[in-house]
Amino acid sequence: MKKTLLFVLMTMFLMVSIVSAAQIEWNDDLMWWDKETFTWEDDSKTIEIINGDTVTIDSGYFVTEKGETIHAKAELIQVGTSFKKLIHNEEFFMDPVLMELPDNDPNKLPTPFFNVALDSNDYNGLGNYKVKITLEVVDSDELTLFDSLNLEVSPVPSQPPTVDFTWVPNVPQMGNTVTFTPTVNDPDGDNNNIVYSWDFNDNGFEDSNSETPAIVFDAEGAYPVTLTVTDEDGVSASETKTVQVSGVANHPPVVTLDYENAMTGDQNIDVGESVKFTATATDIDGDDLLYSWDFDNDGNFEGESPSNIGFFQYAQPGAHVAWVGVSDGQSFVTESVIVNIGGYLLVDNIDCLPEVIEGNNQYCDVHVVDSAGEPVDGATVEIHYDNSGVQKGPSCVTGEAENPEDNTVTGACSVKYQEDLIGEYTVYATASKLNYAQDIDHEPTFTYNVLGHKYNIVDLEVYESPNDLANNVPSVDKEFYRNEDMYVRFRVMEDDNSFLVPDEINQITKVYLQGMGGKKILMTKIPSQAPWLQYKLDPIPLDDEYLGLGQVITFAIDVNEQLGDQEELDVTILNNPPQINVFGDIVVADLMATQIDLFDHADASDVEDDETELRWSISNVDPLATFTADIEDDHLLNILPMAEGFSQATFTVMDTNGATASVDVTIYVGGQAGDLTTTIIATPAADEDPTWVLQEGDVDGFKVDFTHNTVGAVGQLTFEWDFDNDGVIDSLDENPTHAYMQPGAYLAVLTVQDAFNQIATDTFAIEIGSDGMVVEIEASTNGGGVPFDGTFTANVEGGFGDLTYEWSVDGVVQPETTEEFVYTFTEEKEYEVKVVVTDNFGNTAEDSIKITGEPDQEVTFNLVANPLKGHAPLDVNFEVVLLSGNSPFTYEWDLGDDSSENKKAFKHLYTEEGDYEVSVIVTDGDGDKASATVTIHVKDTKTQVTPRKVVGWSKLNLINGEVYSPGEFADVLVNFENKGNWDMEDVKVAVTIPELAVRRTAGPFDVGEGEEITRVMQIEIPFYAQPGEYDLRVVISTDGDDKVHRIKHRRIIIE
Repeated sequence: MKKTLLFVLMTMFLMVSIVSAAQIEWNDDLMWWDKETFTWEDDSKTIEIINGDTVTIDSGYFVTEKGETIHAKAELIQVGTSFKKLIHNEEFFMDPVLMELPDNDPNKLPTPFFNVALDSNDYNGLGNYKVKITLEVVDSDELTLFDSLNLEVSPVPSQPPTVDFTWVPNVPQMGNTVTFTPTVNDPDGDNNNIVYSWDFNDNGFEDSNSETPAIVFDAEGAYPVTLTVTDEDGVSASETKTVQVSGVANHPPVVTLDYENAMTGDQNIDVGESVKFTATATDIDGDDLLYSWDFDNDGNFEGESPSNIGFFQYAQPGAHVAWVGVSDGQSFVTESVIVNIGGYLLVDNIDCLPEVIEGNNQYCDVHVVDSAGEPVDGATVEIHYDNSGVQKGPSCVTGEAENPEDNTVTGACSVKYQEDLIGEYTVYATASKLNYAQDIDHEPTFTYNVLGHKYNIVDLEVYESPNDLANNVPSVDKEFYRNEDMYVRFRVMEDDNSFLVPDEINQITKVYLQGMGGKKILMTKIPSQAPWLQYKLDPIPLDDEYLGLGQVITFAIDVNEQLGDQEELDVTILNNPPQINVFGDIVVADLMATQIDLFDHADASDVEDDETELRWSISNVDPLATFTADIEDDHLLNILPMAEGFSQATFTVMDTNGATASVDVTIYVGGQAGDLTTTIIATPAADEDPTWVLQEGDVDGFKVDFTHNTVGAVGQLTFEWDFDNDGVIDSLDENPTHAYMQPGAYLAVLTVQDAFNQIATDTFAIEIGSDGMVVEIEASTNGGGVPFDGTFTANVEGGFGDLTYEWSVDGVVQPETTEEFVYTFTEEKEYEVKVVVTDNFGNTAEDSIKITGEPDQEVTFNLVANPLKGHAPLDVNFEVVLLSGNSPFTYEWDLGDDSSENKKAFKHLYTEEGDYEVSVIVTDGDGDKASATVTIHVKDTKTQVTPRKVVGWSKLNLINGEVYSPGEFADVLVNFENKGNWDMEDVKVAVTIPELAVRRTAGPFDVGEGEEITRVMQIEIPFYAQPGEYDLRVVISTDGDDKVHRIKHRRIIIE
């Protein structure tokens, strides 16, 4: 029940002009107005409303002295609690101007008041409340009035439930069991806790309290049956119906139902075609039969008639359920049939990898078509084991990519899952889609083998060209365009660390390119040098649907033992984007609407699509541009000029795969051309002499970079460059580079023309000089202990003809006149060595260096070797760290294994066990010598155990089982043994669930030869984990020379 509660002024209507002093006039003799009963209620009465109802309050009229401001507020207060809420807050200004207007003035200021509405968001549930209204004159503490009214919020009264019931058979015979089924709806609850009471003989007493009782009527007649239901609030409702019981046994009819295309007579029916339904019914009692129809499965049978034929047209494709109801006057029998409209789904093909190595991924590609054989996108595909029906991996959706940038094969998708158990498996695929009949049978199937592990595929890489393959330059980004070659190379390592050379009979290798869009491609093996194996992917056709992320999957299989290895590498197949080759500026000469076909104006191309398949769009048009522009039919540019001017816009072309290319273009509208001027700017190229000098012997000439500064142009510019003013156009580029082959004076000429055929020219004088000459002294020493010899060489760049050399030491000219000079230094002092070089043209160049004569020093050094011991083969780094002596130094090494060396630092490999005495003699520039020795201990070669067998797994268990919920912790028991003949150092153990980004590590720690280690590692299942089966991976690894990397998997299930 809703009520509107009003504060009403009863005694009079206060006129503004009455108030002459600072006071508030407000009638506080207020009453409640009940708009339902249209009666006045005393203000002391508490007004009751139902919880959830809305209450409207009117404050009544009030006024004060003109020029004053009244602050009015209303508060809702719950009695007996601390709940208080401000529900209205407003100030009213007594405008002096309006208050002086005559009484009959239409702009007369009304006496102020306010309204406020309360709903269930305002009051605090059930209870007693006061609505307190306070009026006060602003800036006057003494002028305050308030009043309050009582309000009670009561519970919503319970509503009675509604009840109905049915029974079967609907026309029972005496002795039949009749079952009653109620239909109850409780508007106050959820139909729980309903109490049922049945009266089957109209005597007013309960015969059953079951929800669905079953009874037998022993005699013919009409039986009033009453059902009374009571909800949890104690409110009841009843329904009475009469059951007519027949005294003669009736045999209900037997019905079958079939359908066909009303035109063709077959069951291939499309949307909108007429469906003919035929019901076949027999009745041994010979009763006349009436037929009614429910074509849309809504439970309503219509059109009762003696005809057993019905017709209907379906507006939506899919599987529809149609019913016929047949009545013999006592029994009503129904029969249904599923009508496939628009066909059904059919798994046309399933293609999996024929072999999978245990612990690796299987990829099954599934292709789905409809009844007409056309591919169907949007179908959900599942892979199941044929013998158990267990689903493998997640479902996929045909025509939908996991990543937005990936394309898919129409009507196809790929399911990826891991196989951990060895054996032969047969799988089938199911397909379902809304409004289609499902394909849930077990055909077709695919049988594959999961093989045990043997071999290790290593050095797996992809290459972009035969040259990269030959030079072992793998692809960095692993991205390939359609119609581009892809090469794959790898090696297969056996358990003894040797490399397998497969005979392709007993040992075979395979390589696939797998796409998650639902397609795999078998690569072709090409010749290679053993033990390398090489494969080539024939270029993917430009019109192929293969696009996006894929995997290169490699196999090495021992056919006899049915063992092998499987490795994968991610690659990406890219769409070839469109290219905008030419797109000139656009000129609209007058203020007339213009349409331009961009297929003609621009030169755009795409190797995968025809030009007419490209779609153009325009964007980034300046909002202040003097025109509007849009593109019609993806290629027709419409320009509506509004005034003269120009602005830039961005034109974008898109191919059928969504790849784009863009260009910024200037659009000119109307107007007259201004004065076109141009200025040449010429500078030496970045690699040339900034002094404009051509170096002798420079066969590439002296290169000059040209550009321009052009103003006053309208639209696209054209350029003609004549670099030597001989009347021949040398370049049409805007910013060319020209090489002058001889020194001399040149005049460059530029001619510029714009879209309005304005022409401007400029010239630039260029002088290319002959080169200068530079000399630099190269010395064998910069000093040493006296006496010592120094050899000096004059390295000259530039100059013409024969060169002469003048050498001097401390200003004393020496007799040598060739480019090399030798001098003996005997004094402890600083010397200056100088050379002056002269060419045939009299050009000179000079250089000098300082040489220091020092006291003689003995040689001291440190011999460094690392490592000092290890297993054969052992690589040792040797180095001499000099402490004193006079340069230059020479080195004589004896490496203890009949090898020698003469370098300061180098690396040497010891292949045999033994202790090697290594010595070195260091000689400085003036003949002083020193020596040192070190012993290298080389152990026997390690036992030939592959890194895979160094780690011997004992246990890898999930202590609390395989099944967990998000947020739970899983304890992982890891137990392994070092089976190598050396100590494992810096061992790390990592437990991961890669698909959930979960990782826990332990270590580093050392594991001695033959030592067994046990670790219990706890991981937390993330709250965001989705139900499913995941791969739990444990990795044991070490770094350094004894590198080990061992992986083991377990299944973990999130529910």
